[in-house]
Amino acid sequence: MRPPAEAVRHLAATTVGPASGGSFNPARSLDPVLYNQEWGDVWIYIVGPLAGGVLGGAIWAYLVQGRKPAIA
Repeated sequence: MRPPAEAVRHLAATTVGPASGGSFNPARSLDPVLYNQEWGDVWIYIVGPLAGGVLGGAIWAYLVQGRKPAIA
């Protein structure tokens, strides 16, 4: 049986891998884009971390501070 972290990593790689090229590190993915000037799927490396930060902040505000987050 796989450890939970490895199972989550495998699930993420098999579901998101085809859209992102299998890379989970935005810095490592953006360097070839800047070098080759191929901007096709670069949006996922910009939108993903920003959306994750906003979602994580909203969950933290709701759980830790005990209030509903203000969504504008």
